[in-house]
Amino acid sequence: MLADLVRSAGAEVLTERGLDTAALPAEIIVRRPRNPRHGDYATGMALQVAPRVGLAPLELAGALADRLAREPALDTVEVATPGFLNLRLAPAAGYGVVADILEQGTRYGGADRVELTAGDPLTRVNEVTGAPVTEQDLAALVGQDEARYALLRCPPGSVHIDEDLLRTQRPNNPCYLVRYAHARLASVSRGAQRLAIDPALGTAASDAKLTDDHTAELVRILAEWPEVCETAANRSEPHRIARYLEDLARACHAFADTCQLLPKGDEPSSEGHTARVRLCLAVKQVMANGLRLLGVSAPEWM
Repeated sequence: MLADLVRSAGAEVLTERGLDTAALPAEIIVRRPRNPRHGDYATGMALQVAPRVGLAPLELAGALADRLAREPALDTVEVATPGFLNLRLAPAAGYGVVADILEQGTRYGGADRVELTAGDPLTRVNEVTGAPVTEQDLAALVGQDEARYALLRCPPGSVHIDEDLLRTQRPNNPCYLVRYAHARLASVSRGAQRLAIDPALGTAASDAKLTDDHTAELVRILAEWPEVCETAANRSEPHRIARYLEDLARACHAFADTCQLLPKGDEPSSEGHTARVRLCLAVKQVMANGLRLLGVSAPEWM
């Protein structure tokens, strides 16, 4: 995980300068910047640590950048004022996540060891009426999966329930958005089987040859799953899982809408088709992992 790389670099830089590594924060925050031009990920750890050890944030950020630049998983590391680090993944390192997911399956990101509230009845407060909203009552109106997802995707407390929206099969219905993405990927998987496309024949190197923006976005989101999963479990905040799945689903639909996933007609299958099928299977696996944690079904058909 990138957070581990940043922590390790921080510990090394502080040790070399005879400074106390206890100044490192308990949790290293590494996030995707809103502007893609700022890299794949960014961290403000230097801003947190520098005052504790008597360094200027830019000085510490520069030392961290020099250390992180030696990591093969990173392509570039740039310092930005007042002390941020912008990180860009090396292509092969980023796409290695696809192979990791296909190999680990339900274990990827520790999802097999996480328990949220998959079996617990849910109750929230309707922010419009102030009345309690129970999972059982809402399920009777909109369906079990839709009710559970709607209640879990919001932080504990008040929720706004739009029953009409929850009954629709449209992308603005978050539950439908996510579950349809899973079903869409299942259809790709069945098509690949019919065409004898074997994902096991692909490699991280061939996966990395897919360089379009939609593919890169999917890979970046997939790499965030272990951290999202761990944070949601540690804080008992299942809404983090749901919101992550929605981001993944939107990226998945954009990818599927713009990329030719399978050969057409008499077209022979290529290395590119295999790589796209592998990516689809990886996304499908992570979606299934996340939906399972929420106690929501992952349909193969819709």
